[in-house]
Amino acid sequence: MTESQNIEPADQLARTKALDPNQSFAVAAPAGSGKTSLLTQRVLKLLAICQSPEEVLCITFTRKAAGEMQDRISSAIRFAHENPRPLETHQQLTWDLSKAVLARDEVCHWHLLKAPNRLRVLTIDGFCRALTRQLPLASGLGAQPETIDQAEDAYRQAVRALLAELEKESSLSDDLYRLLEHLDNNTSTIENLLISLLHRREQWLPLMLASRHSKAREWLEEALCDVITVALDKAAQCLQVVASDFVQLGDYAGSNLTESTPAANIAQLAGIDAL
Repeated sequence: MTESQNIEPADQLARTKALDPNQSFAVAAPAGSGKTSLLTQRVLKLLAICQSPEEVLCITFTRKAAGEMQDRISSAIRFAHENPRPLETHQQLTWDLSKAVLARDEVCHWHLLKAPNRLRVLTIDGFCRALTRQLPLASGLGAQPETIDQAEDAYRQAVRALLAELEKESSLSDDLYRLLEHLDNNTSTIENLLISLLHRREQWLPLMLASRHSKAREWLEEALCDVITVALDKAAQCLQVVASDFVQLGDYAGSNLTESTPAANIAQLAGIDAL
């Protein structure tokens, strides 16, 4: 063991902080600085406190990167299972975190050493496919979709759906009318310009989000709340026709459980008179 193997990196405090599961972090560092090792440690940290390994999701850009990441995590767990704590300082933390995962594995009977495929390391496309498999009706896609390399037609459909907002009273209408004024009402030109923007969205998305960066969390949570509210409103509308029956059944079930199983969630429905 050389002296250099026990020297902590200058950014060790930041690395330790990035393992806090109660906070979110964006890590920026040059190639070869150990970002992948840090991500591996954070995944191990999360695995040690979750109820099942599927709760921890790690997303990469390519299948190759996903495979390498999964191999890193499973190799770290296997190494901790088969070897004593290493002497090298930079390997000790990964070993300690892996040991915690093994302890959790034993309590919860995950069998990660025999079933490393339970580690969810996916590409963005793979994650989206997993979602559509779980929600075939909500996705509206029918058969399992596949990703495409040439997305021109998809971009054109998206732009035409956007331009259809001109016929509605929406928050986008005024912006679209202003764009039409600048381009002499030439919808074909607008369509082509917007398609070219979609082709290069990695260049302008950061600029669009920059103004919201200081309040990114609030903005994203607000957007999520809007999506949830719309879904709940639709559900409420669908339930209106059977609302009275649901209320009556809920009150009946809740009243019975209040006496027999007061801790049950349904017991809270006792006395309900409206959805």
